[in-house]
Parts: sequence; C-alpha cells; structure tokens
Amino acid sequence: MDPSALSYEQLWLLAFLITQSVETPLYTWALGRLGRRPFWLRRGRPGTDGPLPLPARVALGFLASLLTHPVVWFVWPRLIPVDQHYSLFVVVVECFAVLSEAALLGLCGLRWALPISLATNMASVGVGLLSRSLFGVP
Repeated sequence: MDPSALSYEQLWLLAFLITQSVETPLYTWALGRLGRRPFWLRRGRPGTDGPLPLPARVALGFLASLLTHPVVWFVWPRLIPVDQHYSLFVVVVECFAVLSEAALLGLCGLRWALPISLATNMASVGVGLLSRSLFGVP
C-alpha cells in the first residue's frame, strides 16, 4: 500500500480500525474477567456486582478508544510538532491514551484498569508499528 496515496484522514481511519481490532477484544475480555458492575449500577441490590453483560463490555471497550484515538491524531499533533519531536509526541499521546482509557474503564468497574490499559495500548501500538514496518501504513 502506498501511504502517499492516502489522505491523513484515511490514514487515521486505517489506524483507528487497527486500534479497535486489537483493543476492543482485549478490553472486552478484561471487563469479563476483572470487571464488575460499576457502583452507580449496583445501588445495593444483591446479585448485581458481577460483570457487565457482553454487549455492554464490547461497547465500553470500543468507546474507550473511540474517545481517545481522534484526540491523539487530530488534537495532539497541533500541540507537539510530530516531525520535530516524534519520540516525545509518542510518549505523551500514549500516556494520555493509557490514563484516559484507564480512568473511563476504572469508573465503569474494571479492576486493575491502569495496567490493563497500559498492556492493551502497548499491544495496539505494537500492531500499528508492525503494520507500518511491513506495509508502510498507518
């Protein structure tokens, strides 16, 4: 694939699809294994402390990246010049993504949200870098 033939928005969409294909299943699994219904859904009723239903876990896993990924691609590059400070840029945006997603998932009942967010984002970055190495995109 010739990356020069793609617009920035097309590259973002490709990166977003790669991110979602990695992160959504991992977050869905983690929410099923380590998640519990958030406190605001339990309201003291017995038997309501188990994990969220599968559709809610999938939606929440998708939502985490949906909220952070566009910010990483369209907001942060305006704040940190990527071409001049690429390493700094990557560290800052990944810290932003990890912390933001961990906060959201933690509030929604995921135990160990920070290490799970870190591992999930590392997996996503790894697949993205592998794709860039093999195919030149995203």
